[in-house]
Amino acid sequence: MFLTYGKKTSSFRKVLGPVITLFVVSLLTLPRGLFAATLPAPSAPTLSWPQNQEHAISGEPVIKGVTPNNTEVEVFIDGQLNGKATVKNGKQTTASFAYTPFLPLKPGEHTVSVRALDENSNQKSKFSAVRTFIIEKPYPAPTIFQPVVNDKTVSTKPFIVGLTLGDSLVKVFIDGKLNGQFQVSGNEATVVNFSYQPFLELDPAQNHLVYATATDNMGKESAYSNVIGFKVAAAEVKITGENPQVLGVSDAQAAATENQPAESVQEENTEGSEDTSENEATNTEQTSADKEDSEENRSTLIWWVIIIIAVVIVGVNLRGRGKKDQSGGLKGLAELGKKEGDHSGPASSESKSEQQTLLKKEESKDSSDGNKGMPPPPPSK
Repeated sequence: MFLTYGKKTSSFRKVLGPVITLFVVSLLTLPRGLFAATLPAPSAPTLSWPQNQEHAISGEPVIKGVTPNNTEVEVFIDGQLNGKATVKNGKQTTASFAYTPFLPLKPGEHTVSVRALDENSNQKSKFSAVRTFIIEKPYPAPTIFQPVVNDKTVSTKPFIVGLTLGDSLVKVFIDGKLNGQFQVSGNEATVVNFSYQPFLELDPAQNHLVYATATDNMGKESAYSNVIGFKVAAAEVKITGENPQVLGVSDAQAAATENQPAESVQEENTEGSEDTSENEATNTEQTSADKEDSEENRSTLIWWVIIIIAVVIVGVNLRGRGKKDQSGGLKGLAELGKKEGDHSGPASSESKSEQQTLLKKEESKDSSDGNKGMPPPPPSK
């Protein structure tokens, strides 16, 4: 009997072991499904943008709203899942979310609805109310042409020219960065031209890209305009007169600099201009030296003329003084005889004879002095 009971007990234990194991496994797996079915689903999110028939000026509008904390938000655009929004939990039980379409939406009418997903139970809420919104057509983008260089600028600061609608704000981007913006006047329905000059000189050693956008007075911004690639040439400084003048490079020269042969020609021209400048400087120095020599020779000639004139004047004066002394003695004696000849009487006749004797002696003396150094007269026949 006891043996029979022992065999039954051992058989029961063999059966009980697997049953207990199966029960424990069931306890571990049942709560997840059991409690998931009993937890309530989260409430549906609420959209704050868009409202019905709301307009958007961009193809990438920001869809916003509120949802319960600890939930994910699925966004459906035009009935298709577009993505999951970014959720930020609030201090109490309500979180906020925002979502931007991963691809720009085409202009026209679109619908949007959202649904919440509990992070713990994976329970999904009902869909929110469907909202309709309209993407407006983009503002017309400007049209950019090749930069222009004229006599009002230099090649390193070319004018960016183009066309756009009037009464708009134009933003110019150079090399991917905003370089400047300006307001264009005119009627918003009229196409007007514009020109913009960079506020800093562009690097001649680099290739450059330029494009622009336009924004109307309601804040609607256009897409990017066409992209223009260009290259600038270094500005040339030419000295004319006293004031140096900076000359720009023409459009043809600026376009030619994009090719390597044109760069070589420009380098040769630069070297030629340097040689020409050196030759001009040398010629200027030589001309200055010649002028100084000619002025010095002129001054020397003037001094020689002055000296010669002074010598001639002195010689003439000395010669005239000698003749005056010689004629003065003879004239004095003659006048003295004439005066005494006017007196009457024997005394006067005696004195007159004496005077004549003295006059003859004086004349013979002068003639002998004047004939000194003269050859003797020829003998009389």
